[in-house]
Amino acid sequence: MVSAEPDGASSSANAKQKPVSLTVQAALRLVARAEQCEAGISRKLTLRRHPPPAIREALSYLVKNALVDDRRYARLWLKSRLAWSAKTPRMLVASLLARGIKSETAKASLAEALTPEVEKELIRRLLAKKKLAVNTKTRAFLRCEGFSAGSIREAEEEP
Repeated sequence: MVSAEPDGASSSANAKQKPVSLTVQAALRLVARAEQCEAGISRKLTLRRHPPPAIREALSYLVKNALVDDRRYARLWLKSRLAWSAKTPRMLVASLLARGIKSETAKASLAEALTPEVEKELIRRLLAKKKLAVNTKTRAFLRCEGFSAGSIREAEEEP
């Protein structure tokens, strides 16, 4: 088959398209397995030696098509952790930041997920896990860790 393009133009375009296409395919496989965040996909593709320009294009494609959404990732991640962990709000935000979620996204997602009932349950779990009695020092610790004063009071009042 004869190409209508000048010598090398076709092969150059194919050479550029191939890494991007392979990177998008690799990113799609990651998204198919589990919810991902942008930083996580970028890190995984980098470890697999995909070229940075191809990674940027793949991420752009995934975000544009709503296949990757850091806010959705943060919401789902928090829902999972709040169901069983005894971590404080400060620790949960720090964990999201370590996963590459932006601070404002992490804090907004936590504010959305941490209802008063969930917060009280989290306080109870934390107190039980650390075998802490509620006193002035414990209340100060809980406030520093991001729990609301109202939820601390309510968790303390319930048996």
